[in-house]
Amino acid sequence: QMCIRDRLGIDTSGMFAGLGVGGLTLGFAVQSTLQDVIAAFTIFVDRPFQVGDWISLRGGESGQVKWIGLRSTKLRIRDIGQTITVPNHIIVGSIITNYTVHEDEAEVFREAASKCGGLNHHLLGSESCPPTDEGSEGKVDRFSAMELVVRLDSDPDALDHVDRLVGDAIGESASDGAKFESCNLMEISPRGLNFDVKYTIFQSDTDEYKKVRHGINLRILRRLHGAGLKLVGNVVAMHVNT
Repeated sequence: QMCIRDRLGIDTSGMFAGLGVGGLTLGFAVQSTLQDVIAAFTIFVDRPFQVGDWISLRGGESGQVKWIGLRSTKLRIRDIGQTITVPNHIIVGSIITNYTVHEDEAEVFREAASKCGGLNHHLLGSESCPPTDEGSEGKVDRFSAMELVVRLDSDPDALDHVDRLVGDAIGESASDGAKFESCNLMEISPRGLNFDVKYTIFQSDTDEYKKVRHGINLRILRRLHGAGLKLVGNVVAMHVNT
């Protein structure tokens, strides 16, 4: 057969080279697909999040989980309504922050708080209760993160006061267990000026926690409006227990 191809003038080296490249490409594609399928199985078993949760990844991707498939997971970006598709193997290999607290998790925190007679840092599986501050009986740390997107045409002098305005708004809820952590301008993007706000609310009761957060959000909006600062789109408020 080789002699026949040689007599006919057929270049077999190029043919075999093409088959080799095609085989390698197919092999890489199959390998990537298998990685995603295995990662999907890991997500289903480990359940670091579920559909409807708000999550963020170490690479910066964040949004609400809309769909979990065998090859990828879809996240919906709240402010602009777009959907991003992230391969499952990237998600599994990343640090995942889940900002959604489910009722069953809240019940675990309440039970732990009642057993310890006061709990600041709940560690699942711990046989002893950590020391607590005076007056913290029955309380659980609920770390909260909020993204405020201020308009690009805002007065730069007014922007200098965002940290103080947000801090004062959160500080008014100090008697309800709220503690201001930080407020920083993290990004200047086409959609606006992104301020990252972090604070903690010491509350074990989910309903009380929501009331405190509700009051904080309203005071932040009022203070920013009073300073002539307007937000772009929606305020993305997320929370997580630690």
